Amino acid sequence: MMNLEGLPNWRVELKEVSAGVYKATAVHTLGPRIERTGTDEEKLIGEIKTAATRMELEIEKKISEAGGPARS
Repeated sequence: MMNLEGLPNWRVELKEVSAGVYKATAVHTLGPRIERTGTDEEKLIGEIKTAATRMELEIEKKISEAGGPARS
């Protein structure tokens, strides 16, 4: 797994699951997971990054509402 640029709490893995078909999986340090499948590796990574950015904001909001410290 590699870091997701600009999102230090996320790790991403890209695997070829069939000829020319890729599965991108991103996992947050707290456990949430995002998966996308397609034929364009760069597009998949972009979609994962967009979804992870949105989810990161929701996670930070929940942590803040709960009174816990923000993690980075």
